[in-house]
Amino acid sequence: MLAAAALCATTPVSFSQTTATVGSASQPSTAATIAYPTNSPLKFRADGTFKVVCFGDVHWNGFEDKDKQTLKVMDSIVEAEKPDFVMFTGDNSLNDHLNKVREGYAQMSEPAVRRNIPWAATLGNHDGEWGGLKRREVQACSVGLPGSLSQVGPESLHGASNFLLPVMDKDNQKPSAIFYIFDSNSYFKDGIYDCYDWIHADQVQWYRDASTHYLAANHGQPLPGYAFFHIPIPEFDLAWHQGTKLGVKQESVCASEVNGGLWAAMLERRDIKGVFCGHDHVNDFIAGYSGIWLGYVRGISYHTYGKEGFPKGARVIQLTQGAEAFDTWLRLEDGSVANRIRCE
Repeated sequence: MLAAAALCATTPVSFSQTTATVGSASQPSTAATIAYPTNSPLKFRADGTFKVVCFGDVHWNGFEDKDKQTLKVMDSIVEAEKPDFVMFTGDNSLNDHLNKVREGYAQMSEPAVRRNIPWAATLGNHDGEWGGLKRREVQACSVGLPGSLSQVGPESLHGASNFLLPVMDKDNQKPSAIFYIFDSNSYFKDGIYDCYDWIHADQVQWYRDASTHYLAANHGQPLPGYAFFHIPIPEFDLAWHQGTKLGVKQESVCASEVNGGLWAAMLERRDIKGVFCGHDHVNDFIAGYSGIWLGYVRGISYHTYGKEGFPKGARVIQLTQGAEAFDTWLRLEDGSVANRIRCE
């Protein structure tokens, strides 16, 4: 466990970036300029691979016994996989006081930090749900901690956890892949809808602008992109019914009732290879549809609902530099590997 002093320590992460004018008359951006990182601490290995472990729905609640159970499994998965990056896909550190939220992030990230593995988090619908907390303040709790690459996203966009992380080539010269990290927001209620929120039009435009920027910077060659967020988009259900799939669907795809258009943007841009989310704890399928793979990361927490006989686990994603295809599998709490698939 981290000592008290370590919980308060910070390791600032520096990103080089370019600033470009974005948007167009037909599809205006919400800001005149936006910064695009040109490097990051993430880098393909010498053998050309890069491995991500995704933890979904940690539901950390203050280092209680069930949190300790969750941490033990996360530690075993990180030890077995030895990833290059750990991603928390929302519903992470749940508390009604910011100091407790920040302490929770320090505790739950310890398996990565102890092994000098960078990590980042995006927000789920339950993050900041209690105590009148503001989501931007909650996201800031994961920023500046040891090993953290989390960022608080542009104020001009819906949500607090929209940010970009390039993965540098093995020579550390230029980006070879881009992680698009979205805030899928929380809840929406008006006179018609009372539902989960969605990834809004300004966020979709932010993705379009970034995709366009990296395409130009890479001399007209699309950079493979991977999207991470919490609440699935409605097309997860479409992919389950019509795509090539592996894994199980044991509850409904709990998407928003409103379709924000991210899927259409990804189809048009043709650079996103994989989309990964949490939210639905006992779904773990990945499905390929129209050239994009949509996958659940599987629930990890003992603090929230699951299903008897359905082990806790995490999704592992292995990229290869210069390849559009990627490999993915589930690492389970008993140490076994399930549902390995080559996504191409």
